[in-house]
Amino acid sequence: MTQRTKTKGHELAKKGSKNDKLYFVVDGEWDVIAGPAHIVRLVRGSYFGEESVLHGQPFNYNVVVTSENIKIYKIYRLDALKFFPEETLENMRENYKLKITSRTLLKRMRSSKVHET
Repeated sequence: MTQRTKTKGHELAKKGSKNDKLYFVVDGEWDVIAGPAHIVRLVRGSYFGEESVLHGQPFNYNVVVTSENIKIYKIYRLDALKFFPEETLENMRENYKLKITSRTLLKRMRSSKVHET
């Protein structure tokens, strides 16, 4: 596991890019963006990259630093799979499914509001 410091505006994740790391936000804030839509703000204690670590998928979104400075830890896929107990990995899988479901619902809600106006 390695620690990194990044500055405001740094794009850590780019939609479609391959990744083999899981990122943990230690200090600061990041925005998750999909297309023109702001999805969520990641804060201390948040993590992302699980779709790559658990399923080998590329990023489905962009992640951009919004704080002046942030600190993150990153752990490579193979290390994460060895380091975390199976129960933790299963919890991450379940949380990932919930994230995807909530993002899908949010897209549908936004789309229906556009059609209503």
